[in-house]
Amino acid sequence: MFPIKRKCTVVGLDGAGKSTLVRRLVYGLDDSVNSHTNERLPPPPPTVGFQAHPHTRIHANVRLKLAIMDMSGNPTTRHLWFMYIPASDAVIVVVDATDRTRIEIVRRELAEIMRTSSVVNGQPVLVLCNKMDGCDPMSPVEIATLVGMESFKDRNWFMCGCSAEIGHGVSEGLMWLEGVLDE
Repeated sequence: MFPIKRKCTVVGLDGAGKSTLVRRLVYGLDDSVNSHTNERLPPPPPTVGFQAHPHTRIHANVRLKLAIMDMSGNPTTRHLWFMYIPASDAVIVVVDATDRTRIEIVRRELAEIMRTSSVVNGQPVLVLCNKMDGCDPMSPVEIATLVGMESFKDRNWFMCGCSAEIGHGVSEGLMWLEGVLDE
């Protein structure tokens, strides 16, 4: 079976765990690598602007092969997201499930993403609620409610919880993405 080769833009607020997720995908660290020990990946340095990863290896449980654009979540560079999202086959939005203080900012940014013409026209959006292993995380259902995802029922999106540091839940989201990109 041949891999599905697609372009993907990864966005989210600064500190949400985008670069940790991308490192997990680029280096092929699937859920089983550290799950028995809960060993964490060391934190990467913050992304300045963006980092391109043109040939991400296929994830262990998924046929997906992604060219990933890891975008900075810094407030001064978020406008760049909207230059790359339309040129991508999919968008991954990483949300820090422990950051209750900035959930309104997440709501605004996610609403803008969901209103881009490429998303309106069917581009899939995977929302990963990261840091589920952190202190008092919000559930994906709570986050979906707080950011108003019910108003985007006509869009192609999926939300799930994960921990990019230890790998839990990442495969679930990627398998959904594979399914919609394979259609």
